[in-house]
Amino acid sequence: MGGGYYERQMSSNDNEPNENFNTGNFSISDSYTSNQIFGGEGSMISNSNTLDSYNSQRNKIGRQNGLHPTLDPRNYKEKNMISTAKNPVVFALDVTGSMSEWPQIIYDKMPMFFGQILMNKYLSDLQISFCAVADYGDEITLQVTEFSNAHEIDERISLLYLGGGMGPMIRHEAYESSGFFYSYMVDLINCDLPFFFLTCDEDYYPSVAQYRIKKKLGRDSEFEEIKGKKIFQDLQKKFNVFIIKKPYNDKKIEEGEIDQWIGTVGKERILVIDNPKASIDLILGTIAITNGRTLEEYENDMKNRGQTQDRIKEVILSLKIYHDALKNGKIKIIRKKDFNDNLEGKSQEYNNSNNIQELNEKDKRLKIFYEKFKGVDFRHDNYLKELNENYEKVDRDFHGKIPEEYLCPLTNKLFVEPVKFKDGSIFENQAIAKWLQMYDVHPITEKKFENVNYVKDYKTLMDVNEYYETVKNLLD
Repeated sequence: MGGGYYERQMSSNDNEPNENFNTGNFSISDSYTSNQIFGGEGSMISNSNTLDSYNSQRNKIGRQNGLHPTLDPRNYKEKNMISTAKNPVVFALDVTGSMSEWPQIIYDKMPMFFGQILMNKYLSDLQISFCAVADYGDEITLQVTEFSNAHEIDERISLLYLGGGMGPMIRHEAYESSGFFYSYMVDLINCDLPFFFLTCDEDYYPSVAQYRIKKKLGRDSEFEEIKGKKIFQDLQKKFNVFIIKKPYNDKKIEEGEIDQWIGTVGKERILVIDNPKASIDLILGTIAITNGRTLEEYENDMKNRGQTQDRIKEVILSLKIYHDALKNGKIKIIRKKDFNDNLEGKSQEYNNSNNIQELNEKDKRLKIFYEKFKGVDFRHDNYLKELNENYEKVDRDFHGKIPEEYLCPLTNKLFVEPVKFKDGSIFENQAIAKWLQMYDVHPITEKKFENVNYVKDYKTLMDVNEYYETVKNLLD
């Protein structure tokens, strides 16, 4: 299983009261005292030299003198980073100015994080990627670690360089660069429930010049100016995104930054916390609630591991808006199954449902459609056949990153022969033809067709072809 607990002695720079919990055969602590050890199989640190190994690792945290070559995002300019876990979790950490203590705190709390995930069964099969974010004016804007299991975490996070500056006076940091990387340069395979947590105290750039992305991340973009909001919106299609926000003392600055984040991810996903030592408690709570725990159950979990009343109150208050929105169905949880966004995969996804009667009417129709529709066939037209063959590699290699406007809602593939309805909806010709043989309702809106009238959409065809020409040089 990816992501077990592991042993490591905590640092001794915390004066908080002891916060123990018990896993049944050993004690796990969040107290940072010097006489308590984390135990478990798969540990990177052996029992014989735990203290020496830990001190050696700890001395590396934040003490790198530059960008470690394995953390350079430009390593993935041609082939994406891959996670194979059911539950990939990204920690995107602001390493500039006042936020630079967070990586050390999160490092110190990693054994507790893994222990709680395992003991309380918040997730199964966990992998973590750490991402350090600075600014475009800094020598190093972005660092990324591979998705790692428990025994690899210490080594990977120890390579981070905490060399970001104080940030520009305009109060932006390059947070959207992390969003760009995990939106478009990462593939999630076998994924079920993914998370992206950004710890920050400022806001992102409204737009980023194409050359900055090329220079800092190595990846070409089809747009000269890339909108920060669009990047985070695309990220939310792939991950459950949460902003762990450190508040500013200046109320006016804080309100402006919160407004930008609210307009991007929604107020429910902005979790404000003043105490960085409560950040992992907050992240654990977010994961637990997203995966089915109630707020009361997580509060009891915190009590059981000996957290103080002040810490519990602070964390529960920060989680309440998200919990209530989730409970009332106002938030969509992103879950991804192991399929390749092709027709066979979609059919299998629906076939995995325990009972077709449990599906709503729309899902029932889709299930039956994917069972009967075996895909498009362009053997009758050499031009369309060649076009389809060209597009297939883009569909496969850029899975999850292709803009929605270029994909048919029924096939989830690049349009080859798009047709357009009067209401503006666009579908692959053969797919919508098959749908209309089976149903008299619109596939998306579910409104009944009064009369069926659609025409070939040459504009979308040209747009998709231009998109293909732009990205084909990134293919193997």
